[in-house]
Amino acid sequence: MYNGKGLQTASGSGTNGYVQTNKFFVRPRSTSEGESEGSEGDQGIGGEKKTNKDILEHERKRRIQLKLVVLEDNLSDQGYTCDEIALLLSNSMKQKRFWTLLMALALQLNLPGRDNIL
Repeated sequence: MYNGKGLQTASGSGTNGYVQTNKFFVRPRSTSEGESEGSEGDQGIGGEKKTNKDILEHERKRRIQLKLVVLEDNLSDQGYTCDEIALLLSNSMKQKRFWTLLMALALQLNLPGRDNIL
């Protein structure tokens, strides 16, 4: 027996009586204020990360593509032919591409209000 745990005697149990600790047991963290170690001044943005510009650009392109798909659905519901839809979408893509390039330039120059353009 070890600290009151385990078998009194190993005889007749079919084991050697060795007691192991549970290595996968995770002790719960204490939430009391008195036991915090050095976290008094760290109340702000400790775990926040800055967003990646490539991810922001990809999201912007996805929103543009989604708008074009919605426009294509609306045009087909209104009875436009495939050729007319293709022409209108190409014009729309040129405008969206212009805005995308403008936004990329604004991101590079860190202009204020760049998130509200699109």
